[in-house]
Amino acid sequence: MKIQTLICGVLLLSFAAQAQTGFAPSATLNKPFILGLSEQIAVKPSGARVLFVQVLKDSRCPINAKCITAGDAELQFLFWGPRASKSQMISLHTMSGKNKIKLGNLSITLIEVQPGKVAGAMMKTLKYKAKLKFM
Repeated sequence: MKIQTLICGVLLLSFAAQAQTGFAPSATLNKPFILGLSEQIAVKPSGARVLFVQVLKDSRCPINAKCITAGDAELQFLFWGPRASKSQMISLHTMSGKNKIKLGNLSITLIEVQPGKVAGAMMKTLKYKAKLKFM
């Protein structure tokens, strides 16, 4: 737990420094964008920012298997609203009904998580990418 807190703190400081110096890439409202693990993005024109912190769980059905259910992946993000000084930790799931959250006058939807799981293969955490959309 202490290591997780330390990692979140380092990511938070890194994100804040990049956002202040204008190095954060940007996305546009109502257009999907891809965010890799430990990457951040600013949303134009709202000024909101989001950082992909970690994958909390991934029980999705492997792409080379037949499953009774699709399973679920849960991803954690750090969100700053427009002109907000405090961040908010949020979780989004691949499961329908849990893949969208309202944040003030914005909402964010998790569209897809890549790569897909493969039966018998170990997932490399650093390869995770989230396809998101702000509305």
